[in-house]
Formats: sequence, structure tokens, C-alpha cells
Amino acid sequence: MNLDIDHPVWLLLVLVGVLSAFWGWRAMRGIPKGRRALAVGSRALLLITLALAMSGVYRVQKADELTLIGVVDVSGSVQSFARFGTDELGQPIDIDQAARGFLARSLGSRQDDDRIALVAFDGNAGVVAAPSRAGVLDRSVTKTPIDGSDLPGAIERARLLVPPDSNARIVVFSDGRSTTPGLDRVPGDVQIDVVPIRYQIDEEVIVESVEVPTRALPGAQIEARVVIRSLAQSSGELRISDNGNPIDLNGEASGNAMRVVLDPGQRVLLVPMTLGPSRVHRFEAQFIPDEIEAGKQYSGDTSLQNNRAGGVTMTRSRGRVLVVSPTGQGGTRESAELERVLGTQQWVIEHRLPSAFPGDLLDLESFDLVVLVNTPRDGLPNGSDGLLSAYAQDLGGGVIFVGGCEALGAGGWQGSVIEEILPVKLDVADDLITPQVAVVLVLDSSGSMRRNLAGSSRSQQQIANESAAAALEILDERDLIGVVSFSNNAQTVVEIGTNDRPESTRARIESIGSGGGTNIGAGLRVAQRMLESVEASTKHVVLLSDGESMNPGELPGLADEMGRQGIKVSTIAVGDAADEQGMRDVAKRSDGVYYRVLNPSVLPTIFLKAIRVVRTPMVREGDFAPIVLDSQSPATGTLGALPTLGGLVMTERIGDDPRVRTPIVSDKGEPVLAYHQAGLGRVAVFTSDVGYWARDWIGDPVFAQLWGTLSAWTMRSGDESPGELMISMKGSSAEVEYNAIDEQGAPIDGLTVELQQYDQSGQTQSITLTQVGAGRYTGQTLAMSPGVHVLIASPSDGGRALQPTIAGLEVSGSAEFAHLDADPQSLIDLAQRSGGRVFDLGSTETVDLFSREGLTIRQSLQPVWTVLIAIAFVLFLIDLAMRRVAFDRWFAQAREDTIAAARAVRGEQMQQAFASRQQ
Repeated sequence: MNLDIDHPVWLLLVLVGVLSAFWGWRAMRGIPKGRRALAVGSRALLLITLALAMSGVYRVQKADELTLIGVVDVSGSVQSFARFGTDELGQPIDIDQAARGFLARSLGSRQDDDRIALVAFDGNAGVVAAPSRAGVLDRSVTKTPIDGSDLPGAIERARLLVPPDSNARIVVFSDGRSTTPGLDRVPGDVQIDVVPIRYQIDEEVIVESVEVPTRALPGAQIEARVVIRSLAQSSGELRISDNGNPIDLNGEASGNAMRVVLDPGQRVLLVPMTLGPSRVHRFEAQFIPDEIEAGKQYSGDTSLQNNRAGGVTMTRSRGRVLVVSPTGQGGTRESAELERVLGTQQWVIEHRLPSAFPGDLLDLESFDLVVLVNTPRDGLPNGSDGLLSAYAQDLGGGVIFVGGCEALGAGGWQGSVIEEILPVKLDVADDLITPQVAVVLVLDSSGSMRRNLAGSSRSQQQIANESAAAALEILDERDLIGVVSFSNNAQTVVEIGTNDRPESTRARIESIGSGGGTNIGAGLRVAQRMLESVEASTKHVVLLSDGESMNPGELPGLADEMGRQGIKVSTIAVGDAADEQGMRDVAKRSDGVYYRVLNPSVLPTIFLKAIRVVRTPMVREGDFAPIVLDSQSPATGTLGALPTLGGLVMTERIGDDPRVRTPIVSDKGEPVLAYHQAGLGRVAVFTSDVGYWARDWIGDPVFAQLWGTLSAWTMRSGDESPGELMISMKGSSAEVEYNAIDEQGAPIDGLTVELQQYDQSGQTQSITLTQVGAGRYTGQTLAMSPGVHVLIASPSDGGRALQPTIAGLEVSGSAEFAHLDADPQSLIDLAQRSGGRVFDLGSTETVDLFSREGLTIRQSLQPVWTVLIAIAFVLFLIDLAMRRVAFDRWFAQAREDTIAAARAVRGEQMQQAFASRQQ
């Protein structure tokens, strides 16, 4: 048996054991030698055993099993360019059939305990089949397409699938054209065999870029530089749109498209265009080749995936306001009067429903002010709070929150990203907060929750766990929270208790795994017992499941019983396999709310809604007279006595920040209006509304005065930036040049210029530009994912922040199509670094992927400290017994008694013998 040791320093205790034995032998001279030897020996062995346990002894066991993981490239370049022949019926074979067929022919010396797994990837890697001893090669590797080709990420995903007690081999089917860097940094601890997918395209047209000025004046005429590369002669039409609206490139002729004939090589088309009234112009150029065979063959073009590119131009305009508000009863808008007042300021007003809130930072950038009227957090798309925060702090935009029954704290904005820059506290004091509530989350952890979300490497379980954990943020720390998961049985994840340790609760929720059946009743019964054991004014269960319960007949009665106990059950049915009718019935019987979710990606929003309905809205209704604390505030103008308001959302003042101004409060000192500077922008909060609560204000001159002045103060500053950004794409990154000049046109030197890079999801990365000349600062961005990006150059002069310069950039989703041939060498290099082999996908040669030849045999370490501790305990008892119990005296007494008895018997026998002789 091979052993390994983690902390050999603890073996010094062995020396202590030897010294202890030597000292003990001399110290216990009064004890008989036999007992003394046992006592000394047990003490020495005890110390030696403890030394081995503390040193971390492991039993080293070599793995016999082999796990084979097929990693299949299903990216657009492989789907469009690679050809794999035809089947018996003459139908073309795709990468799915080709890869699985190769694996099926190459099982060779596979043993019963060996396992197979499958990973498919394009811009994202997804697990098609986890390691299994059963057959998995009947599962298709096709997936929802995502732009790009993330080969390093797919290999890392495969490495994480390897069981710890198994050897591993990865087989990669790819063209080697990864759009994600890092292939040369893939660890070589797992053998990687490669099957290069080879192709060479002879006919292809690529729209490489659309180069337009990053900034221009409104109504200016600009020139777009459209760069097209063609491998062969081609003909077709060029179309360009501005924010989705076609631009006429054909003059007085019919249609909007420009007729183009391309020769092999690169061609640059210069297209003059006049900018419209929009602040942000998203241009898209698309080349549409002539069709030779409808839908199958095009003039000089193989794939249409790389026939479009985009560019962004921003204009300097001021006075665009976005008002976001839901539609009320009768189709009216609560913001109607506010929009009317703002419209009198000669500003451009645009209204949107919460669901139509801008999806990226570039769309937000087109507005100078965003006003959210009675808008709940869950009414906006996911991530909108982060966009708002970046819009205010980094882009210098203005944001105003207006109250209502679903706004601010009542709308679930606690824990949001933008809460950190609000001029009020959303968590109010204990004596003001609504009565305590008790919530139990009951989460499905059955095997079906292990399924990956389409187009993602994350499972439904992961998304459900993260969504449930995030929703806890809107609960108060006095509220009670418990968490239950269920599969075949129910498990208590978090015992019900106060929400004063949210991070611990979050960690436990996110640790929930998947496996087993679906026993909804078991989960509800545990939740019921939890809520029966606590006192709370409101008791609520939020149940999530993606399947049908094992015992559906018990649910109606259980829901009725919980309803009679005052326990509401809100249900979330996920996916098309969920028991929609059963979940709806449970919610209806218990007076809860039913939610139907077909796309698990919206779960964060649904959980926020489910938790938010539990809380009594943090509003105070009733007429009160607002108190003006600052009658000369720059954000309000001169104010006198104000009309009464009919209610407000409860918040608290921020008293320790001198930058926060609170010019208007309620009769109880609660903020009615608060504002401050937040980064480069300004943020204001009006805790009452602009509708029913403000009915006495509407029509009064103070309404127009307050909202006109407050909006003008909060709106983005019209100060000009001292610099201009120039951007040019280089592969998946961009080269950026910032030119700084003062009002006289002289270059500005010595600036510190930070460049922030926001992608379409709101994620940000930062780099510092380097000065390379008079007023010139340059740098290169990190690799950028496809989509619209916003670049913000923030200069500072000696610590004094200057106005930022903002530019938009669109990264083509067809970066993987830029190369018109495969890159087998990158795969061959990968195989060589890991000790792998290179195979030909079309070869008829027999391949054995389960051969152990050249494989690095893994060793698993089995800890033995538990056995050693058990032995040490026995030795401790023996040591104690040897010192405390004089068992040798028992043996001596027994020996004397035995001798005495033997003598007595012998004496009696001798007497009998003597008597018999006398006779």
C-alpha cells in the first residue's frame, strides 16, 4: 500500500512518543513489568498514531477507470464552411453526425467501468451528457446558436467534468478558429486528442467594417467607409440602415440599395449620409449577394453570416428626456401630467413602458435625463439597475425616481446596484417598517433541474438558486426566512429565522444540487411545519418546480389546509414539463400568486415579484402638509407654502453625507425630495407621486415650477469634453486614440485618461491610456464580445475630473468568419503540449480512444485519519486502563487461588489413596 503525507512536520510527535516510552519505563518502576510494558507501549503507539493522523496521511490509489469527453465545435464557421460528405440517402452529414459517428467507431478497448461525456460549444460551452457508463452517443450535440467559438472555455468545461477517481482523455473536434484567446494556456494535465475539421473556402464575401466618425454635429453630412473583402467575383446589393431605418443609396432610382460588383480582393465603398435627429446613430451595412440557386447558392459567396457590420456615430444634442411609467387603469399613464410639464421646456420627451426600458448603455446614452415614475424593479429587464448606475456615474446622465405604491422600497429596489447612489435610504427604521413577515422558499432539486438553459453553460438549478438568493435582498433583516429543497424527499437548507445573515443564507441556497424525483408535497409539508412554529403577521411560501409531483393527489388538500392556516403559497412553474394546472391550483387554493415561466433566464425577475408581493408596501397614505427646509434650493427654485400630498413611499434621510440635500420633508420628517451629485451625474428622489397623491399639486403653479427646475438641474450637463475618441478594430479588440485639446485648439498634455469599456450586458473593464504625443493618448482594449460596446474616456488633470468623452462601437458577431480556412496547426500544437494524438475525421483507420497507452494515470488520495483516530481512541483506553487498573493483582490472586485449590485436591487425593492402602 502506497502512502502520502501532507504535513510531515507533525511526525516530530513520533520522537515525543519514543521519549515518552523511555521516561515512562523509568517512572513506573513500581508497576510489574508486564503491565508497565503494556502501559508504555500503548502510550507510545497513541502518540505515534496521533502524529500520523495530524500529518495528513493518505492512501494513494491508482485510478483504473477512464472517462472520455468529446468536445464538439458547433460554431457558425463549422456549420457554414465544413463539409462531411453525404449519407446513404444522399443527404449531407453535419458535424453532429460526423463527431458522434467517429466516437462510436472508436470505443475499442472500453471497459465496463469507463465513462463517456459530451460537450458542445460555439460562443458558449454546454454539457450535452455528463460522464456516464451508459450510452450517451445517441444524444445530439446541436444547441441554440451563440456567436463566437470559445474553444478554451469548452476544454475547461470538459476538464471540470472529470470524476476525481478516474483517468481522463479529451477528444476535440474543431476547426481551431477560436474567437476567445487562451488556447495556448490550456493546462496539459489531461491528455487531449484532436480531430481537426479542415476546409478551405474559395468563394466568400466579408463585410469587414463600417467606419464612421465617432462624433458629429446634428444634421451633419458624414461619410461612411464600408470595407468589403471578396475571394472571387461577386455581385449583389449593399444596404445601409440608421437605427434600423433604410438609407437611400440609390438616388432617384427605385429602391434604397446600391448595386455592387466585386472583384477578388478588398474594396472600399465611400457612402455619404446625412444624420437625422437622433443622438445615437447605429449604422449597419449589409451585402446581399445575387442568388444563383434560391436559398442554396450565391454569387461568389458561401456563407451570409459575415455579410454585415456596424458602426456608431453620436451627435451633440441636449434636452432628450426618457419617462418610464406603467400604464394605469383605462390605459392612462400616471406620468401624463409630468410629461406635459416637461414638454413645455422645449425638450424632446419619450415615454416607454418599464418592459421597453433601454437594453444597453448606448441606448440610455441617447437621453440626458431618465425619470422613473412608480416603476418596480422587477418591471424592468434584468440588469437595468446596473445600467442606470453606470449611466449616472460614468456617463453623467440624470436620474429621477418618482414614488408610488410600486416605487423605491415598495418596488423592491433594496439591494439593487443603483441603491448605493440614491440620496435616501430605502431600509427604514424598525418603528416605521411594515409588520414582520415569514417566507419559506421551497425549491425543486430533482434531476430535471440539472438541465442546462438553452444557449448557456448554466443549469436551471444554478439559475433558480441564484435568483432565489438575490430576491432575499428586498426582505428586511427582521423578517423570517427559511429554505427547503425537495427531490424524492425534502431537505431543510436553512432553518427558519431572522434574515440577519443574508450572506450565509445565500451561500446555502447556491449550494443546492440536483438529483432524484419530484416530491412537491414533502417540500410543502416541511415549509408548513416551519411556519407553524413561528409568529408573524404574514406567512408565505414561494414554491418553484419544473415537473409533476410524485403524489399530485395530495396537493389540493395540503394547499387548502395551508390556506386555512393563513399560509399563502405562490407557485412558479418552470419549463414546458411543469404541472401547470397543479401549480396554478395550489396557488389559487392558498390565496397565492401563480407564475408561468417558459424561459428560466427570467427567473430573477419572477422571484423578485414573488418576494415583493409578500411585503406590505412601504407606503404611508393620508394627507399631510410638506415642509420646506430649503426655500432657495438650486434644484427647486424659490418655494413657498406647498399644497398637501396624499401619501409617500417611506424612506430615511442620509444624515452623514453633506453632499445630499433634502429640501422638502413630510410632517414626520421623512424625505419628500432629496438629491445629490453621483459621480459625473445627478440623482434625485421624489417619494410622493405625480398622480393621485399629488392631486392638489396638479394645476397649481408649484407643480410646473418644481418639476421644470428639478429636471433642468438633474439633466446632463452641457459642458463639452476636451477630447475626441478615434477607434479602429483590430481583430476582437480595438485600438483607441484620445486627442485632448483646449478651447484655443492647443493640445493638453499630462492628463490621466482612464478608458472604461462597457459591453452589452453592462459588464465593464478598464485600461489606462498612454500619452504618445502632444495631446495624444492611446491604448488597446481587451478582447470584446460581439454586440454594442460603449467606451468612456475619463480624463483628469491633477486629480480634477474633466468632462468624459463617450463613443459607441459595434463588434461584429461574425468574427469567427473572418478566417476562410481552418487552423489545424493550433489543434496539433494543443495535442503535442498535452501528450495527445491527432486523428483524421474522414479516415477509415481503426482508432482506440480508450487505450491506456501514453495516458497519465491519475492517483486518488484516500484519507486514513478517521481510521487512525479510531485506533488512537482504543490505545487511549488501553493506556488509561494500564495505569488505573491493577489487573496483574487479579491475575496473581487467581493464580494463588488456583494453586490452593490444586493443593487441596491433591491432599484429598493423597488421603483417599492412603486410606485405600490401609484397607
